[in-house]
Amino acid sequence: MPNARFLKADMTALELPAESFDAITAFYCFNHIPLDEHQAMVAKAASWLRPGGLLLASFGTGGSRNEVEQWLGVPMFFASHGMDINRRHLADAHFTLLIDEHISQGEGESWQWVLARADASLSRLAQGEAERGVD
Repeated sequence: MPNARFLKADMTALELPAESFDAITAFYCFNHIPLDEHQAMVAKAASWLRPGGLLLASFGTGGSRNEVEQWLGVPMFFASHGMDINRRHLADAHFTLLIDEHISQGEGESWQWVLARADASLSRLAQGEAERGVD
């Protein structure tokens, strides 16, 4: 990927031009932001995608509610909605689910993996609604 652009940033504070990406990956990150920021973050990601752009992401499945727990010897923040709410946030951001899988990984760990296609023109509208608190 000689022309790939990689960014390291706080995704909740990141400002990027609308419709500037063909695809976004978001692995094991939504579960580290507060629950009340999930919907706005999904809408924000949708706004960054070109029409037909893809989101490949993992979401927690409701095991944590804005909690700090010990993980690998350090305190870590965790928060996750259930699968139905994750799906609703994606639909509200005008994503079409292409793949929606529930994967269990030992010791009670569970993930919802999705591949979703965005209608970016509608996604910008969804981002504005999420920022205003429209649900």
